[in-house]
Amino acid sequence: MLSVLAALGSALCFAQAAVLVRRLPPVHPVTMNAVGMAVAAVALLAGAMLAGESLVVPEQGATWAAVVYLVTFGSMGVFLLYLFVLRNWAASRAAYSFVLIPIVTVALSAWLDDEPIGAELLVGGALVLGGVYVGALKVSADASMAASEDPESRW
Repeated sequence: MLSVLAALGSALCFAQAAVLVRRLPPVHPVTMNAVGMAVAAVALLAGAMLAGESLVVPEQGATWAAVVYLVTFGSMGVFLLYLFVLRNWAASRAAYSFVLIPIVTVALSAWLDDEPIGAELLVGGALVLGGVYVGALKVSADASMAASEDPESRW
């Protein structure tokens, strides 16, 4: 139950941040990411120490390669892309990007780990893509014209 509450709290914090980032004065995305990553690193380090985890530096090259990939593409790259989408879309529409993550994960695991993709995954993926199209991408002409006429609606 605690893990479900943590997941819900995480989603709530992320949703609130998506709304706030559009309302607060603009900050360069790299600066925003650097501050967020630094605060998160300190919080994770403190949590690991409180949990009694051993703090060791990885020795294997594959581990370092995974860390470099996660920091550059998985964290900074995705964050910058999300801020770009958030700058150009409403927060409610930009949130649909997160339901695409499982589809990308399944595709990558099929490619990299030869994970089998069954009919259930294909049907579920099609439903998710359909929902993203209806919820985030299909915009009425009025809404798109209103957004293009209001320069204050963007950063």
